[in-house]
Amino acid sequence: MNITESIQIDNDIQVVWHCLTEPDKIKKWNPCFIHETPLVEGALPGVGFKSIITLEENGKRNDYQSAVLEFEEGRKLSIALEGGNLGASPMIITQALTQKSGGVELEQNIKWRPSGFILSLLSPLISLVSKKKVSKDLLEIKKVAESVEHSQI
Repeated sequence: MNITESIQIDNDIQVVWHCLTEPDKIKKWNPCFIHETPLVEGALPGVGFKSIITLEENGKRNDYQSAVLEFEEGRKLSIALEGGNLGASPMIITQALTQKSGGVELEQNIKWRPSGFILSLLSPLISLVSKKKVSKDLLEIKKVAESVEHSQI
């Protein structure tokens, strides 16, 4: 599965970045997000940063191990998620910001290869549902980011 979607957001790039990386803002656009716990206390976000991300999915809490693969402050974040409901294959989520006239383009890419017979069999359905979720998430990010003033970050 490889899904890429983008959206134009009418706000400053720093505000959009803040909405993508700050837990209090993530909770506003991703209601499944419960919290993130760094695996090394005091570690600064950047390439190699690892944490446990807890999400509530279908009424059940799931923990995912997260590792930052790419990090360009204010421009790009790529993480690998493992565990939870993903099976043996990690999911790679990349969010990239580009300043455009009148706002910011947010591009999100999700790569995941289902492993095992049942997940492989369900792959077309999983891709369809995932594409809809990515589009919905981008609209929610846009709503949150466009409601934040630069002075609030």
